[in-house]
Amino acid sequence: MRTGTELRCDMAPGCAEPVTRVDSDGYVYCDRHGIARKDSGRNCRKLRPWELRRLQRRGTIKQY
Repeated sequence: MRTGTELRCDMAPGCAEPVTRVDSDGYVYCDRHGIARKDSGRNCRKLRPWELRRLQRRGTIKQY
């Protein structure tokens, strides 16, 4: 049984950087693309370590 999943950046197809950020719509991004997202005026913040672990276990986080 597969218990975890590898998260991929939602900004650019094929981006192999590790996911570190989430936006207010629930999309996840690598650091570079997350900063670009924030600079474009969208809310985007760094994931807390426990949030990242929960997402990797296919769980959800309750709020932005």
